[in-house]
Amino acid sequence: MERLGEMVIVTDLSRRITYANPAAEKILGYTPRELIGRRARDIFDNIPGTPPDLSRWINEQHENEVWRGEILNRKKDGSIINILLSLSHLRDQTGKIIGAVGISMDITDRKKIDTTVIEREKELRKKADDELVLFKTISDQANYGTVIASLNGNLIYLNKYFAWLHQYTPEELIGKNLSVLHTEEQMERVNSLNNQLKINRSYYGKEVWHKKKDGTVFPTMMNGTVIED
Repeated sequence: MERLGEMVIVTDLSRRITYANPAAEKILGYTPRELIGRRARDIFDNIPGTPPDLSRWINEQHENEVWRGEILNRKKDGSIINILLSLSHLRDQTGKIIGAVGISMDITDRKKIDTTVIEREKELRKKADDELVLFKTISDQANYGTVIASLNGNLIYLNKYFAWLHQYTPEELIGKNLSVLHTEEQMERVNSLNNQLKINRSYYGKEVWHKKKDGTVFPTMMNGTVIED
């Protein structure tokens, strides 16, 4: 315990500190000598927002064997830090509870990084959502057909013009496989292009025949590209 990077605090049943390892000074700013003999509440209970289940664990010692979670703590200099705390009962040879052992690590910097990452992800997600709305607005009103399909050919998105070309509404086609838009003979060409698409990532200006809802066939000029996450 003397060499651990984590802070180790041992208390008796009255919650007086009976042991503190050297890491306490690094994390809280108190030397072990300053902590021993003091009530734990003077050090650890001076921050609002203590988790209710932690208070229950402390006051109802027989409820659970171990408590783990994040808490706020105040250092000797008054600054607030985030602590990851693990508490367990200290027992004698007969199994009787005689105190508690707390092992803590400072996760303040990690929390700051996590918060920064979360905020950045929110920004990127909003930007992506805005771009998706813009794409959909443009695509829905375009006078050319646009379709997005999964790798196995299921239709995820298509605009009104694409559906109109095939005598369908968009709602009738979403979730269907693109094979409903082709004859068996045409699917040979479609499958060949899709295999090419997976290898070359795109194709341009390819003539592909399609089938309408009433069974009539017609030629199209198609471009295809792979969408990456």
